[in-house]
Amino acid sequence: MNKRTTNQAAYTMEEINEFLERITDQVEALVLDLNIKNKELTKKDKEIAARDEKIHRLAMEMDELQRRIKHYEDIEDELSKTKQLAIEETRKIEIKKEKLIVEAKKNADRIVNEALLTAEKTEMEANLLRKNIKQVKDKMKKATKI
Repeated sequence: MNKRTTNQAAYTMEEINEFLERITDQVEALVLDLNIKNKELTKKDKEIAARDEKIHRLAMEMDELQRRIKHYEDIEDELSKTKQLAIEETRKIEIKKEKLIVEAKKNADRIVNEALLTAEKTEMEANLLRKNIKQVKDKMKKATKI
């Protein structure tokens, strides 16, 4: 290189070419670096998109599971209500059964008492008939002896 004075502003073609070559190398390096970073960003964008898709799929699965849980909770509530109704109905049926048993016992007692009264009346009538038959037999014996 030539020595220049501070006032001299001229550059040789060789200096300009070297400068342009340095600038070109730096720009190429920057473009290469930018391309690498773009590829990395594209890769990361794809990873983010895949993760977003997975998150979306998991969110949908979670919504479905929550819907199922709600459904099963509703069924559980209905079963609980049905069980309570069954318990109440069973209690009512037991009370009704006890009343029917008491009523049946009363009717059975009444029927037995009526049957006993009828049997006693029939026995009394039978005894009276036997007595009357005996009296008629006795009268006939006396009448045939005379």
